[in-house]
Amino acid sequence: GRVALTSEEGTGTTVTIRLPTVAPPEAATAPIRPGTQAGDAGPMLVVCHDNLVRRVLARMLRREASEVVDARSMAEAGPLLGAPDAAFDVLVVEVDANDRSGHTLSWLREHRKTGLGIISLVGPQVPGTVQASLKSVGEVLGKPFTVADLRQAVRRARSGPPGTEW
Repeated sequence: GRVALTSEEGTGTTVTIRLPTVAPPEAATAPIRPGTQAGDAGPMLVVCHDNLVRRVLARMLRREASEVVDARSMAEAGPLLGAPDAAFDVLVVEVDANDRSGHTLSWLREHRKTGLGIISLVGPQVPGTVQASLKSVGEVLGKPFTVADLRQAVRRARSGPPGTEW
């Protein structure tokens, strides 16, 4: 199946779900990393202001992580990332279309840690200059996207250097 999310401030969020008519082949549930099960992967942190979008993202990611923790804002996520026992291996952040000053990028640079893969979710309304800057700290995934797109972004965030383009 496919799930696509689009979100615009003031308009709301649209979730489009397309379900297959037959069961997918076994290969579609392959683990993230060779030799591991999905539950062996480290926990992820999802940061998104919209409750519905945050819950859908968390549900989409549960298959790819041992645990998915969600936060409503960067202010709420900061202490979670900074905790001495924090072991997140992927941070997924929805970038606000109104962030033209680079607040998200500054926050991501401040909280970047060795081994932490970062995925910035951006809509078409996020300026290209902001999107290009976000690539310096991690992956950039444009909306709308599918579950498969998100899973691929997670795999790349865990294994690749910042700046991979989709």
